Amino acid sequence: MKITLGFATRKRSSYMISSIMSWLTSALEKNRLEFIVALDDDDLDSIEKYKELEPLVKYYGADIKLLVEPTTGYKRLFERQNQMVKHMTGDCIIMLADDFFCETLEWDFLVEETLENVYEKDKDASVLLWMCGVNLEKTHPECVGLNKKWLEISKVFSPTNACDAYARDLARAANLTVVRPPIIFYHLQRKLNRPNELKHDDGTEIFRKPPPYGGNEDLWLDYFGEQAKDSKWRETIKHEDKYYRYEEGEIGEQFKLIVQEFKNYYGK
Repeated sequence: MKITLGFATRKRSSYMISSIMSWLTSALEKNRLEFIVALDDDDLDSIEKYKELEPLVKYYGADIKLLVEPTTGYKRLFERQNQMVKHMTGDCIIMLADDFFCETLEWDFLVEETLENVYEKDKDASVLLWMCGVNLEKTHPECVGLNKKWLEISKVFSPTNACDAYARDLARAANLTVVRPPIIFYHLQRKLNRPNELKHDDGTEIFRKPPPYGGNEDLWLDYFGEQAKDSKWRETIKHEDKYYRYEEGEIGEQFKLIVQEFKNYYGK
C-alpha cells in the first residue's frame, strides 16, 4: 500500500527536515512513501533546504514532490492541502505539520493493516484516519488522513481551514468509517505551554491570526519580506474566522453538499 504524506510549512526548514526524516526513517517500506511538500515562493531558505533534502529522501527509496505557490498566509492553508490531493498517487493521504515527530517504528505497516481490516469488511469504504499527538489528546484528529475513496467522493481534502473538526463532523454526519491507528508521534506546538514545548516562534504561530501591521512592521517584514508593505497584499492574508465556521455561509453549504454526496453514493 502506498501512503502519501502532505506537508505545508513556511520558514521553518529545520523543522521541515526533522519531521520528514522522522516519518521516513521510522517507516518499514520506505519505497511506498510519497511526500508532497508545499512551500511559498518567497521562502527561499526552505526551497534551498528542500533541494538538499530531496536526494536524501530518494536515496531511501521514497518519492518526494515540491509544490511552490505565491504566499497566501495561514488562512488559505486548506487550498494548499487541496492542491496536494491532485498530485497524490497513494491509497491515502495524511496531512502533517512541521512539528509532528514520529516515534512509532513501522508506522506505515500499522496504517496499512488498519485500512486493510476495514477493506476486508467493506472494500468500498470511505475512511478517516484519526491521529493525535501523544502529548495532547484532542476531541478531533490533529493529524488527518483520508483514503482515496473519501477523496473521490468529496473532491476536496477540506473546504476550510478547520480540516480536523471538519473531517470529524463530516464522518459523523455521513456515517463514514473512522479508525485510529496506534501511532505515537509528538505534536510540539509552540503556542502551547507544556513540557515538550519548542522555542516560541514569532512567525507561524503569530501569523495564524496576523496582528495589526501598525506597530508590528518589523514582524511583518521579517516573516513576509517587502511585500508586507503593500496594504492590498496584506488584505489577502488577513485572518477571517469564517474559514473555521464550516457549517455556516458558503462553506456551510459546501459541507452539506459533500455530506449529501456521501449519502447518495452509499444510499443512506
